[in-house]
Amino acid sequence: ELAAIAAAGASDVDHSNNTNLQSVVLALGLATNKPIARHSAWRYNDKGLNLHDGPWTSADYYDGHWGVGPGPLGYGDPWIVTTNSFGPDANRKYPCLYYRSSFTLDEIPLSMTMLVARDDGVAVYLNGAEAVLDSLDAPTAYTNLATATASGTAESNYVAYAVDTSLLRVGLNIVAAEVHQ
Repeated sequence: ELAAIAAAGASDVDHSNNTNLQSVVLALGLATNKPIARHSAWRYNDKGLNLHDGPWTSADYYDGHWGVGPGPLGYGDPWIVTTNSFGPDANRKYPCLYYRSSFTLDEIPLSMTMLVARDDGVAVYLNGAEAVLDSLDAPTAYTNLATATASGTAESNYVAYAVDTSLLRVGLNIVAAEVHQ
């Protein structure tokens, strides 16, 4: 989930429509938007392919052959809405699954917070640049395993990260994530 805070423009007296989505006024001149909500559709690649050195985080990458489903995505937990494949052998799960989503901005927000749930490690990219690295060593690779294990409620908890707004662009923005065992 992403939440953005934007300043109202000259024509935006009651709200700022920073993302062409519904806005909720927090205070005069400030609004919150959710360009990607928790149950938004994500594209995913759960085929056991090593895409790490490819352009899968870029806006130009064609992901039309990937699966698509609403979040949360994953496997093995009751809160998962879209079940991904872990591979043909439960004892040798794929080390990494890939996810992509997008949103459009009319203006760059003053700030943005990304809420991330992961089991176990995750790297999140915004327009091809690393925005979040949690429970993974840098540099990431397809075969890297998470440095910590999320279990119990930690698997479904959302952790807040401030987004560097210099990674955003007016127009189409791509969020890509790789989740590691």
